[in-house]
Amino acid sequence: MGRAGQLSRVFLWALPLLLGVASSVYSFSPPTTPNELQVNQQTNPSTLTNSIAFSAKYNNTDATPARGYQIQVSEGANFNSSRIVWDSGVPDFLNMDATQPGSRTPTIDYQGQSLTWNVTYSWQIRLRESNFQWGPWSTENGWFVFSEYIAPTFSVDILQDELSKWFSTTADWMSFITVNISDLGGSSLNQAAYFYPGQSLLYLPNIKDNLFVATHLCVSFSVLLEGFNTVNLIVSDNASNITQSSVVIIQKDTKSPTLQILEDFTSPYFHEWQTKDVGFYDSLTINFQDSGNANLKSIAYVISANNGLFPHWITMNMNSANYTQPWGILWNAWQEGRNDLRISVNDQANNYTLLYIGSVFKDTKTPTVSNKLLPSNYSSGWKNATEDWML
Repeated sequence: MGRAGQLSRVFLWALPLLLGVASSVYSFSPPTTPNELQVNQQTNPSTLTNSIAFSAKYNNTDATPARGYQIQVSEGANFNSSRIVWDSGVPDFLNMDATQPGSRTPTIDYQGQSLTWNVTYSWQIRLRESNFQWGPWSTENGWFVFSEYIAPTFSVDILQDELSKWFSTTADWMSFITVNISDLGGSSLNQAAYFYPGQSLLYLPNIKDNLFVATHLCVSFSVLLEGFNTVNLIVSDNASNITQSSVVIIQKDTKSPTLQILEDFTSPYFHEWQTKDVGFYDSLTINFQDSGNANLKSIAYVISANNGLFPHWITMNMNSANYTQPWGILWNAWQEGRNDLRISVNDQANNYTLLYIGSVFKDTKTPTVSNKLLPSNYSSGWKNATEDWML
């Protein structure tokens, strides 16, 4: 064995003796109870939204600095050793920068499992001197809440003009409704789903643990009900905050308008030739009704004659469920010959009804005679025999 080895063995043999001599000269006292417990530089905070860091005031009756710590965190407002969720453990080394008595320890980061949002946790700490003597556990009630009460938000990218329309068929945007979902509280999104009349809950993918997601909804027009259909979105975050609100209201009307004919279209005025205006067509009674929910938009009649089509507005730019006012067709609107009368009714969802009502036969022209004989044929006197021109 070399000289260095011999010296090492002598040092190790003499170490207990040296410590004994030192202890007889100066007595080391263990740390006393730490106090003024803080989390993120706050006493018992209830609104933590980010990382967690602990600190406490170090106390000792002598000048020995603290160089180590042990922290335990349990679930509940009062510390419970049977519900510990994190124990920093007892290190085999000095795990903290030197802290003098009466001073606050450096901040110590929480390094345990993910905590549940909006749940109260309690904690305790003990400190160790640089000579490895442990002090007692803290006794004051230290607690914190990893909280977040800001509900998720979302916005929808739809042209405002589309929101006020009635639809009789699907529109392209219904199959790709862009929704921007955000969690401003910091706990991150948990899940999102949407539903609408005729459709159960549909969950959106790739939501979990994101602060912002741009996604899209797909609405099947065929399953929507007649009338107003509210598409609802439900979004939750990891702090159990929930937002449920309307994304869009789709107005569906696939029913064509109807006509209630109160006029007698079997009368001779619709089947026999008419030669003069008798005022029969000046006031016709046909009631118009929207079968759905969109309301009527316009009503017109169309006269189809040999020389073309002749449309005339009865009313337009309306927005009502029915139209019961009498209306008429002027005599001059009828063309010479056969006139087929049809009624066109449109609603706000562009459903329409085109119905043949009847026909009017108009002839106001007096028969005429055209004499093509030459005067010489019949002005040359009496005839006693048949001539060719007579035939």
